[in-house]
Amino acid sequence: MPTKTIAYLRTSTGWQEFGIDAQLDQCRAFTDKIDAVFSDEGISGMCPFISVPGY
Repeated sequence: MPTKTIAYLRTSTGWQEFGIDAQLDQCRAFTDKIDAVFSDEGISGMCPFISVPGY
């Protein structure tokens, strides 16, 4: 069974040193194939899980 590579990227504020694009670049440095990418941009880790859009 082939291995799947999934990247989960997140930032909790609008500005961070390593934003979504930089994180994805780092993931691509380790593999030439990423099957799925999920990201949470600007959602605080302190936010109650139930109030996160899409969950």
